[in-house]
Amino acid sequence: MSIRAVITDFGGVLYNPPDRRWMRRWQFWLRLGKDEFISSVLADPEGSEYVRKVYTGEIPEAEVWARFGMRWHVSSWMVNRMRRGGFSSKRYNREMAGFIQGLRPRYKTAILSNAGDQGRQIFGEAYAIESLVDLVIISAEEKLAKPDERIYRLALDRLGVQADEAVFIDDLEVNVQASRLLGIHTVHFHNTAQAIAEVQHYLG
Repeated sequence: MSIRAVITDFGGVLYNPPDRRWMRRWQFWLRLGKDEFISSVLADPEGSEYVRKVYTGEIPEAEVWARFGMRWHVSSWMVNRMRRGGFSSKRYNREMAGFIQGLRPRYKTAILSNAGDQGRQIFGEAYAIESLVDLVIISAEEKLAKPDERIYRLALDRLGVQADEAVFIDDLEVNVQASRLLGIHTVHFHNTAQAIAEVQHYLG
């Protein structure tokens, strides 16, 4: 069966997130090394229950950043500036984004992102993602997060395609593996050239 849709992750594919190591340095410099909240937020997403709850909308993003400000002893204005500073134009993968956008209208396209309840607004303001693809799915809005198979099925249903008619791109192996088990064609993103070449292979 031919490919009809391409679904891509956002962070790690279309956007290069800030390295958590610099935030961990701040944790050390501010003597917050034993702070359980800071450690849980800065942990790898797949290994943090707190981050999972942010991704599934159980914990509002505003609460996370308010707590950061309290722990770091900085104003809400400064916290907001630091946060938005992470979404600079330099972090946007324009080549990959252009490739995905260029697939329309021949193919249906979607962004499937594990993100908090403010993700759509922040991503939209910084990178106008709604104009990039046909469909944007934010995990917190659905109360589901990758690698839960239900969120992949939701994406397929909304695009109106079967699993073997879709290609899914993600930088995390756990998310790629989950989609592969459903019969979706997968691309594990390592770099832009490699990912584009693999997608083009599936598209023929």
